Amino acid sequence: MFFNNTPLTIIWERESGQISQRNPSEKWVQYFEVRLKMLQWIKNTQTAYYKKEEALYKDSLFGILRIMAQHDLKKANQLFGEHLGKAYRPSPQQNHCTKGYLMLYRIFGFRGAEQFRRWFGT
Repeated sequence: MFFNNTPLTIIWERESGQISQRNPSEKWVQYFEVRLKMLQWIKNTQTAYYKKEEALYKDSLFGILRIMAQHDLKKANQLFGEHLGKAYRPSPQQNHCTKGYLMLYRIFGFRGAEQFRRWFGT
């Protein structure tokens, strides 16, 4: 693992409005896409490390998609299919879901489990 302590962030002040006031779905899509780019960089430059931690990376993307699903289930499901797919299984060790959610996920898949969560608040 490596750490770069160099400050590389530039913050621009806006004359009016804030990015955080945008549509929540758009914010989560952008957040997800930035994380994908970061993971692609790790995959391309630190291949062995990526392979070792791949399940953790996919679980983090899954967590983002679960939050996004609260705002836009259709888009979250689309991104799930494109980047995680049917072969993905959430890790029970992660804090993204309960045992009940994992059972629903195994039976109904991502979209079905998230729809159930919307209806019943699990």
